[in-house]
Amino acid sequence: MIALRNIMLVAVACAAVIGVPAAAEEKQPPVSAENCRLEHETCRADCERKHFNDEAKRAACLSVCSARYAACDAKAAYDKARPWLEDTARKTKKFLEDLLKDMPVPGKDAPPPKPKKPESI
Repeated sequence: MIALRNIMLVAVACAAVIGVPAAAEEKQPPVSAENCRLEHETCRADCERKHFNDEAKRAACLSVCSARYAACDAKAAYDKARPWLEDTARKTKKFLEDLLKDMPVPGKDAPPPKPKKPESI
């Protein structure tokens, strides 16, 4: 029974985590990998132009471009996978609700479960 309760808690947490970002991102248009690539190329060109004399500043600027590209690319991948994630979360939630609906709920007077005995070697 404890394991089932833990499974339910994990499922509710997953649904909550998946649901919150989905609602927050409704306002933003989806990002494409091509947009990320173009922004990265623009950022790199700006770094080269601004810091053509200073190699250290140029390297720092290029690392910022790379970090922004990685974040943008991850968001593009998430945007692409989001419908599948939401559908899977919805199906998992329904499965667990149906599973728990059919299970009997023990009362206060129910005896505690018997502990498992360790297997002897």
